[in-house]
Amino acid sequence: MVLEAVVILPLLLILLIGGLEFAWAFTKKVEVTNAARIGARAASLYSSNYGQVESAVSDQMTSAGFPVDAWTLSISPEDPSAASSGEPVTVRIDAQYDSVSLGGLSDWLPMPDTISSESVMRKEGG
Repeated sequence: MVLEAVVILPLLLILLIGGLEFAWAFTKKVEVTNAARIGARAASLYSSNYGQVESAVSDQMTSAGFPVDAWTLSISPEDPSAASSGEPVTVRIDAQYDSVSLGGLSDWLPMPDTISSESVMRKEGG
């Protein structure tokens, strides 16, 4: 009976910790998606500019635990204040998962290197 426990316990622990790592990755994907949505909302406002969008996204990404140098922001058009009313504005975030992984198991598991999300909203009129 002890021999069976010695064989099975490590496998069960690997499955448990692997499941936790996948759940953590899913949580981080949701947080990046939320940051992109908040950035797109900020970019869609009539009086918005690049700095306001970057600040809104940065606040969300910092709250999610991503270091400043572990993610990139892309806005299209680059200056949201130049977009016409009704024109789509796009915010894309690419974040490095390694910077927020749980315990280094991302090297052993098929985890993504980058978590990306994109959100599009129409520019509001003035």
